[in-house]
Parts: sequence; structure tokens; C-alpha cells
Amino acid sequence: MYQAKIYVDFDSAGALYNATRTFDTPLDVLEEEVHDNGTISFIIDVGENRETFLNRIRDEPNVSGIERLDNGRLLIRKEARGATVAIRRNHGKLRGIDKVWGTKRIFEVVLLRHDDLRSMVAELREISIVRVESIVKLTGPAPVLSDRQHETLETAIEMGYFEWPRRADIETVADTLGVTHSTALEHLRKAQQKLLTRALQTATTRTTKQDRQFLLDSNN
Repeated sequence: MYQAKIYVDFDSAGALYNATRTFDTPLDVLEEEVHDNGTISFIIDVGENRETFLNRIRDEPNVSGIERLDNGRLLIRKEARGATVAIRRNHGKLRGIDKVWGTKRIFEVVLLRHDDLRSMVAELREISIVRVESIVKLTGPAPVLSDRQHETLETAIEMGYFEWPRRADIETVADTLGVTHSTALEHLRKAQQKLLTRALQTATTRTTKQDRQFLLDSNN
């Protein structure tokens, strides 16, 4: 399992571009969650500039909801596009606090396999300039998977379910195991959740001088 810090400079402006580019410091994005209906929700910390930020982003066409929270934070729901789709499609999990300013983002992502990272970066390069700043192999006690979760995950890996493009879909994995599609998917999701949750608990996040330099240099 791996944690990667990824610098991304998008080719086009997204919903956060106009709302962040005039601030003199990067903003923190946290508690991101990609939903099955194609939207993403996240909290952004804008401090005393909350109302200014809200007015800038409220009319963005792909923003579907905004809620004021305490301590200068906003809960935003918007269409999941670009990076978040590529991360999810390659079995990645956003973790910790991401940074955003203008067209630039810093993502910290936990992935099951190095091949997932390679595929994710290839997709991101279709819409942005990408640099993988660091890759860390996560170690520590393995979470306890049930026998069925372990069997399903092992079978899926062996059959190429996690490869890109996939060599086997979930229906094929389920047929091999002799279970229904929904059962195989449930075992696989629970196994991934346990592994990724363990990785998130052992990973650490900090903002470096290089992070700030990347975000703030030449971002018009």
C-alpha cells in the first residue's frame, strides 16, 4: 500500500479557481468524499474570508450545495470531475488535508498498488501538468480481513480486476468465487475500506516549503 503526494496544475479553471486565486495563501480542503451519484462533498477552511469566498463560488454551474459551518468553514457539494474521478477510478482514497490555489492542487492519496498510481497519473496528465512529489510505502500491522474478504480481494487481484484497463470485471470475479455480483462487491469494498482506513491511520500530513512554492509561484 502506498501514499503519494501529487502536484497538479490543471489545464482549465474549475469551480475553485475564481474563488481562491485572489487570496494570498493556499486554502485547506478536508474531509472529501466522492459519492455514487457523481458528486463530491468537501469542507474548505476560508477563515474570516468565508462570505467573500461564498459569493465567488455560489454561482459556479457545477456547485450544487453550500453550507456554512463554524470556524470560518464551508461545506461544499459539487460535480465530481477530473482529478477526483481519476483518483476514485484507480482505487485511490484522498486523505488528510489537500491544498488548493487557483488552478493548482496538492493531493495526498492512498492507493493499494503502485500500478494504480501509475494509471491514475496517466489519467491526470490528460487534463493537467502532474508531478509526483513523493511516494511512501506504508507499513504496519495488517487489518484483519474475514476469510471471504481476503479470498475475494486475492481473487480480484489475481484476475486483473485492479489493472487498467481491467482484465476482469466484478461479475467475472463473482462467477469464479461462486457468489452473486452484489456479494462479491460487498466483500471487496469492505476489504478495501479496512486496508485504506489502516493506511490513513498510519499516514501523516504536513505542508512543506516546496508545497507552498508550487502553489504560489506563477499562478495567474
